[in-house]
Amino acid sequence: MSAEYPPKDELKARAAHGDQAAAQVLGQKVATGGLSTVSAKLEPVEPKKRRMSALAMRLANRLGVSPDELVKDWPDDTLRRTKYAAVEEPQEDGSTLYKDNPVR
Repeated sequence: MSAEYPPKDELKARAAHGDQAAAQVLGQKVATGGLSTVSAKLEPVEPKKRRMSALAMRLANRLGVSPDELVKDWPDDTLRRTKYAAVEEPQEDGSTLYKDNPVR
């Protein structure tokens, strides 16, 4: 094993590879002007979409809208609660009554 440094070409190649890896931080691209870190700008990462419940997807399909459009104003807790099993009972007036599904 030699105690000598690698040639300058290889050192430059390694440094360039390290700079490319450092430019991708947690899925964000870093754009800098030259060597200045003052002008660094982070591009925003797309927010994660909420996981849909079958009820929300079925309702969106029935209304003819996208599920994301339908639930955009729903609180997270409301969407979470639609994921629980429920018994649907159609009523005489055309509405639907939802009841808890008893676990035995």
